Amino acid sequence: MSRRRWLLVGLGGVALWAGMTLCCLIITQFGSESFSREKLVGSSEESYQFDPYKVSDTIFFMQVPYSEEWPTPVFTDLAWRQKDYFFLIDLFMKHTLHENRADWKIVDISSGHLCSDPDGLPDLTITIQKRVLSANDNYRIETLVNILPQSGIIRLRKLEYAPDEGGYQAIHWDDIRIPAEQALLIAEENGGAVVREALNNQCRITISLTAGVQGNDWWIYYEPLNQPSVFEIAIDEKTGKYRILREFGK
Repeated sequence: MSRRRWLLVGLGGVALWAGMTLCCLIITQFGSESFSREKLVGSSEESYQFDPYKVSDTIFFMQVPYSEEWPTPVFTDLAWRQKDYFFLIDLFMKHTLHENRADWKIVDISSGHLCSDPDGLPDLTITIQKRVLSANDNYRIETLVNILPQSGIIRLRKLEYAPDEGGYQAIHWDDIRIPAEQALLIAEENGGAVVREALNNQCRITISLTAGVQGNDWWIYYEPLNQPSVFEIAIDEKTGKYRILREFGK
């Protein structure tokens, strides 16, 4: 190959590299500017006490000082189901926040408990969001709700962003047809029980669902205390079909 041809090839390569670099910079710049338009314009933290043994349409929520620390459990025999938590959220929004749960969508939902705990969900943390768009308003409210029946506490952390740029991916409440406790049972029947027995119940089980991640599946982790997970399984939130993500002992 002649020297001139080598020079042309070299110049072509440099031009191609420069063009690709410029495109990446442009995409990054536009993406960054688009994301940066949404700013945190307000935040608040609240905590309320309720009687977990008297959850009905007449339930009373009393506001108490907010604390970052995990409350000490008062009751020890409560392990709610997902529908119990959703029912409480309905009542809390109606009586205290003066909101309609249907106006909000789920960003993520999670719960965790020790392997030796009774069946059910001893706590639930859920992040929800609502978009407000009208002639005069354009913002998004993101609320983290932490419900602790054994302590009779519900905690909120609200974040308000403007202008609304869409926020996180979210799903409707009714899209979760397989509730958390059923997903846990499926996990137990397909490897989880074996793991617990092998670990002599010295472990922790975490279940979570994040909108937009792995088809909105439930992800369930079995973790020896203070160690990484040793068994992971995904449960389809609509059909109950499962996939082993990490096999035990491998």
